[in-house]
Parts: sequence; structure tokens; C-alpha cells
Amino acid sequence: MRIPPLGPGQVCIGASVMVPDPLAGQLRQAQRQFGCTDTSPPHITLIPPSAVDQAQLDNLVKDVRRRAEGFKAFRIRLQGVDTFRPVTPVVFAKLADGFEACCQLERLIRPAIPGFEDRFPYHPHLTLAHGDCQATLNQAESLWQSVDEAFTAATFSLTRIVSEREWQLLAEVQLDPGNSPAPQPATQVDDAAADLSAEARPPSGWAGEQPGQQAPQQPERTDRSAGARSAEHQGDQS
Repeated sequence: MRIPPLGPGQVCIGASVMVPDPLAGQLRQAQRQFGCTDTSPPHITLIPPSAVDQAQLDNLVKDVRRRAEGFKAFRIRLQGVDTFRPVTPVVFAKLADGFEACCQLERLIRPAIPGFEDRFPYHPHLTLAHGDCQATLNQAESLWQSVDEAFTAATFSLTRIVSEREWQLLAEVQLDPGNSPAPQPATQVDDAAADLSAEARPPSGWAGEQPGQQAPQQPERTDRSAGARSAEHQGDQS
């Protein structure tokens, strides 16, 4: 995550769909096991860190709420993993559902963020692991290859980003609940997978490969190579 330089009287803000518990807690636990301790809260970025005048925050929040008014809550399904390597050392979960909805929402609220720099194509994703240790990234990519989780994005958050780890909530924007899809239950795994071992076994709720079984094949999406194609543009969105 790149935090932009701040001028006098400016703060850094961003907009994200926050991953709910228990999935967020499971992800944080696994990240700690992999040694990814300097990480932001689990989220899907809508607007990356942007420099804005602190005096304009109240008006900015009102404008974002106005622009998002009537936008329907939507289902997010995380299925399979991809990476922005070799350009950016990030492994992420792909959005099988909710990708286009995130893109639409990003386009709606983008004009309300005056400090937003339209530098790179937007590519919604959920970062699972990042850092310079290739062995860690390889392990995360392998263990989470069969991830298949879903939840409903009923809100998104505007946050002040003080550092990678310190986010302060400015506003939680409710989406229209009308006809919002119900999330599917988390994938169940056996009790042995619930305990993170020294081998960084994925936590309960993540569809990991079971002992003695071959990992199920995930259907290929038409944008399977999107991560590799746009890797050079994703450094600010992790």
C-alpha cells in the first residue's frame, strides 16, 4: 500500500469494502502465521489512499453518501487466487462475484475524492499475503488455491489511513438492502484444519486441500490472466 505525500492540513483517506468476521479474523490469523504482521485490515479497495484537505472531510463524506445513494448491496464471492508477481509481491483472492459491482461503485464515488489520482486501472481483489519473501508467497498461493467464500457487501467504509496498520473509521456508508443476496455459508473443513500449525495450515472456513485428497479444480474465468496483465498497475490497491 502506497500512502501519498501529505501537504499542510491534509490527511490520507480511502474507501473499501471491509471483509466481515469470522472471515476477517481467519485471514488475520493466517497472515500472522505467514509473518505478514504489518498488514491493513482485510478489505477490498474501492478508492486507494488519497490526500485530501482535512477541512473538506465533512463535505466529502456527504458527497460520497449522495453518490452511493440507491446502490444495491451485492454479493462478493472469493474463489481461487492469483498474483501480481513479478512486478508486485502480492497474492490475492479473486472475485468470482462482485467484481463488476465493485467497479461500478468505484466509478460512482471516485469524483467525490478530490485527491484521488487516476493513475492505474482498477482491479478489485482481496490481498491474502504480500512481502518480499517468495517462499511465503508461494506457500500462501498454494494453500489458498481452492478458497471459496462469500459474503454480502451491505456497506463500505471511508477511513483515514494513518499507516498500513492504523485505519480510523470516518463513515460507514449503507448500501440499499433491497433484494440483497444472501451470502452462502463458509466452506467447512475438518477439525484438524482449524489449528494453525508450524506449516501454516489455513484456518477453518477456508477451503484448503485435505490430506490424501487432490485439490479440486476451479473453473477458469475469462479474465484469469487479468492479475498478470495488470500487475504493473496494482501497487496502490493492495
